[in-house]
Amino acid sequence: MERIIWRRWYLKHEWRKLREKLVTTLVWSLPRWLIYWATIRLAAHATTGVYGKTDPTTLNVMEALKRWENPNTRPPIQLHRRPGGIRRHSLP
Repeated sequence: MERIIWRRWYLKHEWRKLREKLVTTLVWSLPRWLIYWATIRLAAHATTGVYGKTDPTTLNVMEALKRWENPNTRPPIQLHRRPGGIRRHSLP
């Protein structure tokens, strides 16, 4: 029984390593402009809206990621639908 548990754990571990290698390979193959855009987008999200008074020069990456994952914050621009299906932008 102990051997089966060990084997199952080992296979899960190997699968996680393989999955991480695949994701890392995919990310490193993305174009530079896309990574740059995503970084700017993250910084913009972390310093607008609820966090509008944050100084971007003092913001660290981990805090920006926490703000990105927080579901209670709204994006700075929201899309609203008109009855005809045409979208318009509105600022909060």
